[in-house]
Amino acid sequence: MLGVSTSWKSTELDNGKELFNSIERLSVLEIELEYRITDLMFHQMRSLVKKSDIQVVSIHNYFPVPPVVEKSMASGDLFYLSNPDKDQRAQAVRWSLRTIECANDMEAGAVVLHCGRVEMEPELGTLYHFLDEDKIDCDEAREFISGKIAERERKKPQYLDALMFGLEPLIKAAEAHNVLLGLENRYFYHELPGPDDFEMLFSEFNGAPLRYWHDIGHAQVNESLSFVTQEALLKRYADHLIGVHYHDVKGREDHLPPGQGKVDFTAIKPHLKDNTIGILELKPGTPDLEVMQGLEVLRNQGIG
Repeated sequence: MLGVSTSWKSTELDNGKELFNSIERLSVLEIELEYRITDLMFHQMRSLVKKSDIQVVSIHNYFPVPPVVEKSMASGDLFYLSNPDKDQRAQAVRWSLRTIECANDMEAGAVVLHCGRVEMEPELGTLYHFLDEDKIDCDEAREFISGKIAERERKKPQYLDALMFGLEPLIKAAEAHNVLLGLENRYFYHELPGPDDFEMLFSEFNGAPLRYWHDIGHAQVNESLSFVTQEALLKRYADHLIGVHYHDVKGREDHLPPGQGKVDFTAIKPHLKDNTIGILELKPGTPDLEVMQGLEVLRNQGIG
């Protein structure tokens, strides 16, 4: 399966019918609805999608844009399921539950979740300096990375505990609505879940509708930073894999159309199952032609 996230177009449009027409022009039959779509846009496109041959296979939390914020603030990280503050975490749960209900309504099999972060000073400027200067493997960089990972692990327990509390009601709702929750690997090293955290969560919620969602671009950047390899993540969580976000990477810039960066997509193919959801997730403003070219690159490599 190979579909497209509405991410490439939803920012520049405020009308759901226009967004639907843009999707139709791509000649794809599967889509992921994402967090930049407002209530009104969803209302305008809902019946059009249902009457068409286009299938919503996944929805990216938080969907649609919660009415408590402006569209310009829309984000998958709008609220943190890992927030130790119970009231703040309740906001994340509330709007995630609405996403799950929308997924059930649209007969989408999966909801993609960002789960929060460990609150710390990540010192990304220092980290990226090592990468940009091609010094990520030097002793100084290794010592810096080791120290930051150790800090993350020291501070992580309260945020991971909070995340588990946040996931519990979502799991119950997902079971009731016949939806799977895809926990996405993240771009920043201090975000949750980290490479080892997925295993703990799958063990803690054994049997729950909790799955692994692999973002190729995020994994590629983290591999470049020497945190974890793409191959290691895919092998480790193969049994839990439900979906993949496809996009290319050039340096630290991700969400590029396939063919514009350095990702070897053929290396991903052996890890895919027949029912693995595949979504091309490109940055807002990507021209339609480049979206279609990216789809063609993937198809030429046997994906979709």
